[in-house]
Amino acid sequence: MFAGNMHKAQLYSSANALQTRDAAAALSLYRDAMSWPDECDVLDVGCGSGDVTSQLLLPALKSYSSLTGVDVSQQMVKYAMSKYQQPNVTFRYLDIVAPDFRPRDLFPRGFHKVFSFYCLHWISDQKLAFSNLSELLLPGGELLVVFLASAPLFTIYERLAKDSTWSRYMKDVSKFVSPYQHVANPEDELKSHLLDSGLQVKDCKCILQHFSYPSAVALKNAIKAVNPFLDRIPKDQQEDYLNDYIFEYGDMGYINNDGTIAANYKVLVAFAAK
Repeated sequence: MFAGNMHKAQLYSSANALQTRDAAAALSLYRDAMSWPDECDVLDVGCGSGDVTSQLLLPALKSYSSLTGVDVSQQMVKYAMSKYQQPNVTFRYLDIVAPDFRPRDLFPRGFHKVFSFYCLHWISDQKLAFSNLSELLLPGGELLVVFLASAPLFTIYERLAKDSTWSRYMKDVSKFVSPYQHVANPEDELKSHLLDSGLQVKDCKCILQHFSYPSAVALKNAIKAVNPFLDRIPKDQQEDYLNDYIFEYGDMGYINNDGTIAANYKVLVAFAAK
């Protein structure tokens, strides 16, 4: 999902209410439309700290013989293994767009179900990502993905990257902005990637969502959990960076009179089969 240390894994686990809410909504909407063989091998791509995999996805599965969570962060995987690993539920490191990744070499059995929640917006090469996800699926297997199309998060990254104070730490900002952030019809582009990867698209849509943080502190915790630049900034300047981040939210009109912070964002949801 993203690189981070054990502290970030714990912080993400306690500050991912938005991600959990949207994942739960998608599972509720599509679970009954899925086919569920008695022997069902399941993959969760971008499992992060493992809490969504174990506490949300696992109970939603109508059947499973194995559930594997994978993530690009070694520390996230280590945290997930220490807290959530159990019989038939495992976690391991994986970069699904690594140049040397051969899906069926690593997972020769393949999977009946592949899920991914709030991960794929971190991947710039969408074509390769969906090609590899498709290759991981068995014939008749199904894919359900939920990820950000556009959000204030990315707008603020782009703004702060132009600030002389922070630009030196954010030179690669484009790597951390959703590839759909400036796309007029993101669902059409996503559908094209799905079709090109050999999948049958059952549903693909871009949904306008709304989320409210109760306070600036709550938003700061959410930022700390996923912000890829914070660890590059000297510790004595990190609070200034976070304050500038909050200021940008206010400048965009998202801070309410009662101190709550609201934001509109767009999420892509796709349900497809092989």
